[in-house]
Amino acid sequence: MEAGPDSGECRSNVGERQSALAPAAASRAIVGKIHGDLVKVLQDAGVSEKLAAMGATAVGNTPEQFGAMMRADSEKWAKLIREAGIRAE
Repeated sequence: MEAGPDSGECRSNVGERQSALAPAAASRAIVGKIHGDLVKVLQDAGVSEKLAAMGATAVGNTPEQFGAMMRADSEKWAKLIREAGIRAE
């Protein structure tokens, strides 16, 4: 049996994500400055076109939105790992 995206067996959208992270102790001012600069780059038409040509979509969400997404992903995958009984070897 094949578990491809059209087989009905694939129940999770697992893609790649490119992100910029900072240490937890980084000041909000520094995080805000880096975020603002990155959003400007992502909004550049040339950058957007290059990303689109690679099949990527620039999001540029806020640090708070990204943090919430990371926490939700962590909870989702931790639950799957627990339920499947996956253990590191």
